[in-house]
Amino acid sequence: MENIKGLNTQKLHEVITNVDLRNLKIITSALNIGVLLFFAVCLFLYFSNDNIIDTDNLDTSFNDKMLLGVLGITALMIVMSRIIPNNVFKKDSEAMTSFFNERASPVKEAIQVVTTYYIIKFALLEGAALFGLVSLMLSILNDAIDYNDIYWLSIIPMLVMNFIFILTFPTKERVIQLINDKILSQNF
Repeated sequence: MENIKGLNTQKLHEVITNVDLRNLKIITSALNIGVLLFFAVCLFLYFSNDNIIDTDNLDTSFNDKMLLGVLGITALMIVMSRIIPNNVFKKDSEAMTSFFNERASPVKEAIQVVTTYYIIKFALLEGAALFGLVSLMLSILNDAIDYNDIYWLSIIPMLVMNFIFILTFPTKERVIQLINDKILSQNF
């Protein structure tokens, strides 16, 4: 049984298969698809609405506060989705290199560390995206969105999550690069 320090990029390319990454791809895709389905519900509510605005009884102060909260939480979650997963990645990687389990494959352990990294990253982004979509849904349900289109900004967290999902989808090459850059070289 080899040690984690004996791995290199060439060995990782030989050992890691798409089957090894299947769970990681399914989990990250499911986190993203859940948000997209919730957005589809919001669109359904918007297009099934009668769009008759009663401006005399319309109070958008709550929606204004929600929108500001959404934008603030989005900024916070983007920052946190960079910091928290990297800290967990660092601790898991250090533990993995220090206390290597002789029964487990070092590649499997590295893939588990990468999977944890992706789950935490996308869970944080998903939280902000769902909060934004709840804000959008509330502005649809009380007709505030018909009064002011600015409430569509509530989809920014979802768009950010989708953009990051597309840019960082866990392909074999990206996973190998993460293992190389973060675990093998201990570069955080």
